Amino acid sequence: MSIVNLGIQCIQRMRSLGSNEFENCVTKCDSLKDLREACTSFKEDITISLKEPKDLLSSIMVRLESKGEKFHVFESATKREIEDIWEILAHSRFIIDKR
Repeated sequence: MSIVNLGIQCIQRMRSLGSNEFENCVTKCDSLKDLREACTSFKEDITISLKEPKDLLSSIMVRLESKGEKFHVFESATKREIEDIWEILAHSRFIIDKR
């Protein structure tokens, strides 16, 4: 079993509860596809709900190592940071196709 798999077994389906409206939406979904489609308007609730598992996963990952190398954890870019990089690239000499 891989070191990463062993490290994340304690996470499983952990999450914090969100608003009643969000929880009602989540409980009605039968698959991940349904969840993605039904809960697009609950971005803030999803972020709050997944904060604890993300923090736990991060704390586990930074303690793991493979072949003597520690794992690194990086925060994902914000929507604004992504827009900024696209703007910088658009004004550079490179031609960017944003699909």
